[in-house]
Amino acid sequence: MIGDIKTNAAQFNATIQSFANRFSEEKIRKLVKKLAFDIWDEIGNRCPVDTGRAQTNFQLDTKLNNRTIETFSTARPAPPILEDSMVYWIFNNLDYIEALENGHSKQAPGGFIAPAIAEFNRVYEQRARELGFLK
Repeated sequence: MIGDIKTNAAQFNATIQSFANRFSEEKIRKLVKKLAFDIWDEIGNRCPVDTGRAQTNFQLDTKLNNRTIETFSTARPAPPILEDSMVYWIFNNLDYIEALENGHSKQAPGGFIAPAIAEFNRVYEQRARELGFLK
């Protein structure tokens, strides 16, 4: 399943990069930001929930860091306020997140990150149309 994530992420990145020569950097940054928030939200929605710790530890930032949110709330965190960027990181530093993605939970035996990324073409096309990248 981790291989699926890397393949889907690479395909997604290649598609975004194909816009670089046709549109302004500002417009591309807006699209990338919307897509980053959309996929962060989708992964969080699909994450299996027991205590809520795994779900609330999915973080979105413009830089990768090692923080872990120590919370046991089932409430999803508010979307972060971030500057426009060409790179966003979606990460979860919990020690058991890979086991969840590999089917350890009965709520998501087929994983939840790779399927969220695989289904992301639909969302990408919608956002790209909204911002004028696609007709």
